[in-house]
Amino acid sequence: MQVKISDQLALFLASFICGCVLSVFYDLIRMTRMWVGVDYGGLNLPKREELHPPLLKSKAKKIRSVARGRALDVLVLCGDVLFFIVAAFAMLCVFFNYGGKVRGSAIFVAACGFLACHFTVGEAVMRIFGLIRLAGGIAFEYVAFFAMWPVRRLLLPVLRRVARSVIGVIRIVYLRIYTKRTEEKLLGELCGLREERFEG
Repeated sequence: MQVKISDQLALFLASFICGCVLSVFYDLIRMTRMWVGVDYGGLNLPKREELHPPLLKSKAKKIRSVARGRALDVLVLCGDVLFFIVAAFAMLCVFFNYGGKVRGSAIFVAACGFLACHFTVGEAVMRIFGLIRLAGGIAFEYVAFFAMWPVRRLLLPVLRRVARSVIGVIRIVYLRIYTKRTEEKLLGELCGLREERFEG
């Protein structure tokens, strides 16, 4: 049985495109990981702790807890398993549509397509996504800062004065009640002493 060169080229082209699509899918998985807190150090993105935006408080470096680290590790593992399942299914679909035979050369071409897309477009997309995520976080901090500014400047001083007044009134009432009870107790003891003297 002879294999036509055009069929092989079509298989290689389909495998290359499949690899590129799988790279995009893997970038979506990486974006999800980055969104929930997985750090991709190879991207060399600025961190919020290193930046000092005006009007905002500087954030201390976050210390990741053991439970959170394990949860992120489980998330990474689930993402990798999902990717390999989808990649295997996609390559089987390619082989099924182009002759029905598994060819190692087509897998190699798909891997080349994946790596070519991953280290070019994928890196750029991940950097842009990381910067957008950082800028969005800082913008949210500014919105929260200016939304809370009237509360801090106007409402909190009034609440503090009201709280001090209420605490002062409660203290005065408590002292009066305490003084009255003490006086009644002392008068009761004094009257008891007088009665004892008269009886004696």
